[in-house]
Amino acid sequence: MKLSAIQFGSLQARIVTLFVLLFLVVQTLGFGFISRAISENARSSLREELSVGERVFSRQLAQNGQRLILAASILSADFGFREAIATNDEETIASALRNNGNRIKSDVMMLVGLDGRVVASTLAAKEMSGTFPFTALFKSAEREGISSVVLFEGVPYQLVIVPVKAPVVIAWVAVGFRIDEAMAKDFEALTALKLSVLVRENNGDWRMVASTLSPELRGSLARQLGNDNAPIRAMFLAGDEYESVVTTLSNQGNMVATAVIQRSLREAAEPYARLQTMLLFLSLGGLGLLIVGSLLTARRIAQPVRELAGLARRIEQGDYSQPLKVDTRDEIGELGSAFNHMRDAISTREQRIMELAYSDELTGLPNRALFMEKLNQAVLNMTRSGQPMSVLVMDLDRFKLINDTLGHQYGDAVLRIVGERLTAAVSRELDAPVCTVARLGGDEFAVLLPADGVSSAESVARRLLKALENPLVIQGITVDVGGSMGVVTAPGHGDDAATLMRRADIAMYLAKRNNSGFAHYHPASDGESPGRLSLLSELRNAIERDELVIFYQPKVSLATGNVIGAEALLRWNHPERGFMPPDQFIPFAEQTGFITQITRWVLRNAFEQCSAWRRQGRTLNLAVNLSARDLHTPDLVNYIQQQMTEHAVRPEWITLEVTESAVMNDPPRALATLEALHKMGIQLSIDDFGTGYSSFSYLKKMPVDEIKIDKSFVIGMLTDADDATIVRTVIDLGHNLGLKVTAEGTENEGVLRALAVLKCDLAQGYHISRPLPPEKFETWLDQYVREVKPALVLHRPA
Repeated sequence: MKLSAIQFGSLQARIVTLFVLLFLVVQTLGFGFISRAISENARSSLREELSVGERVFSRQLAQNGQRLILAASILSADFGFREAIATNDEETIASALRNNGNRIKSDVMMLVGLDGRVVASTLAAKEMSGTFPFTALFKSAEREGISSVVLFEGVPYQLVIVPVKAPVVIAWVAVGFRIDEAMAKDFEALTALKLSVLVRENNGDWRMVASTLSPELRGSLARQLGNDNAPIRAMFLAGDEYESVVTTLSNQGNMVATAVIQRSLREAAEPYARLQTMLLFLSLGGLGLLIVGSLLTARRIAQPVRELAGLARRIEQGDYSQPLKVDTRDEIGELGSAFNHMRDAISTREQRIMELAYSDELTGLPNRALFMEKLNQAVLNMTRSGQPMSVLVMDLDRFKLINDTLGHQYGDAVLRIVGERLTAAVSRELDAPVCTVARLGGDEFAVLLPADGVSSAESVARRLLKALENPLVIQGITVDVGGSMGVVTAPGHGDDAATLMRRADIAMYLAKRNNSGFAHYHPASDGESPGRLSLLSELRNAIERDELVIFYQPKVSLATGNVIGAEALLRWNHPERGFMPPDQFIPFAEQTGFITQITRWVLRNAFEQCSAWRRQGRTLNLAVNLSARDLHTPDLVNYIQQQMTEHAVRPEWITLEVTESAVMNDPPRALATLEALHKMGIQLSIDDFGTGYSSFSYLKKMPVDEIKIDKSFVIGMLTDADDATIVRTVIDLGHNLGLKVTAEGTENEGVLRALAVLKCDLAQGYHISRPLPPEKFETWLDQYVREVKPALVLHRPA
């Protein structure tokens, strides 16, 4: 198996890649740990080597000192030398110093008197004059002499001082060797370590005196040395790390002589590099063996899998003739046998599935899948020929009632009979083999007219509806069922199957809402219809499942501070969307006509709550909102009367709020409903006053007791002069008409006090309280009576 033969992304490639990656990860981690260990071992070994080198350097200085002391002692013990000193024979003294200095190869020989004056020196005449600078060493040298490193004329010397006795000390012999390049090279030859000697000048800069470093590294060392007193440190010279030991040789005031012993960490680690190289070659060899082994393993695994994939593709294409050949008894062989059994089972079941896939088992009609397939084909033919086509979607009316009342067996019988009647109606008028009648699911049917336009589709729709006019007799029970049908025609209403079906559904719901039997699709009725239709279904379920809740917002008298009532505000505790405010679903409910059912639910529950509070001694007036559709509902007044009787609620306890726009939709019918409610004793309020553009001629005819200023004016009355003028004008207008005035949107203390100054009667808003569920409203009310009302200062001007 060649690597080039592996298909990228295949199972075999992934197996090989996994093995290789695991190997590389392990080897990389191993290399990392080994490199770190090498570095640490090299550093530790190097520091130990530097410590030994430091001791060797110290021993070297000590041995040199002993040698110099011995040489100086021989000179100081010479009788002729002592006689020359006693007789002050300078020529003999100088000759003796020169001869001994040449013999021991010293750099300086001096005779110093007891007064510290230089008597004779091998240095130049100028340098030998004056006082000996290291007289402090005399006391330590009285017995056997002393060796020390000193700085003389800025140059470090190893200086030995030995007394000349006859028998008392009559003078001092000083012998010195310069610490220079030769000494540093000797040290490097002995230890293989780098030695540098530097002197810090009075200005703080370091000057290189001697070094075995290359010239380009010496300046970097002088710059890095600085004032750090650490004896062991790491320095970076020309990019290489050097472990360094720093030893102070002499410290004379501001001048310091220092020896730096160093070695490159890279050089110290070089012996380990061969080990790393060998390990690298071993890893590469192991990688090669791993690749070959993983290729062989992957091939043994992947080949049966490829054969299984080939069998799966043949099954996918409907070919069940050739089973998989199974040669092994391992897990792959078991999988192959399982595939063969699966092939046989699929082949058997597919025969049955094909029988059921395109037909409705209950009615024998084509199902949705076959209908959509024929619809797609019809759309394709229409695109090629330009011949129009139509789709009719019908939903049965009152079918849920039949199921719930008589049971599903009757419902199933209804569906079978309806299918038969629809098929018969289409067959009498059209070519049945060409047209398709299908049951889409539930109580929904569809008809495909592949070569008919609008007029023909209307004719078929009427014939289908007529076929359902005669009642159905099932097991001696007469069942009345009707239908609502949506009609779409292509290409006018769409040029693809999904769009046509969706728009046919929209037209069908329009026909059901208008009770018109059938309706054509119109774009005006489409606005987000899938979501809207779903929302309508969810609204119905919300009432049945008690997902709707009522919150109550208090209304406070600005004259007394008393809470005189509350407004019932609807909320929807949606199981998926959470709490939904009314503006997210009430407008849709009004458009679909479902608002009347919601209003009845609110009235029933609000009256029940009002009665409960009255029994608790809470004398609260309860306000409920009515929509425009509610005002046009014929039995609204009777329903309210019935609920008041059922819950023992007096009419004066209730305020019904209507908007100006609701009245202006159909003023005569709205005024008639309001008049009937007023005669019952119920208080009426015009909500959102100022936004409905109603005329005063209708306003004076309305039997209302209260007007509510829209919150859009109240919120901005402190910052907007126009809003303040509108609020003041509405309050005056209401009072002149003998009406109470309520201000919505009281959001802060400033607005509350401004409304009191304008003699507004009632206020409600978030500053007083947000809408609350009944339990929290009662808690708030008790706290308000105890704590807030006594502190509330609302004074009307005199």
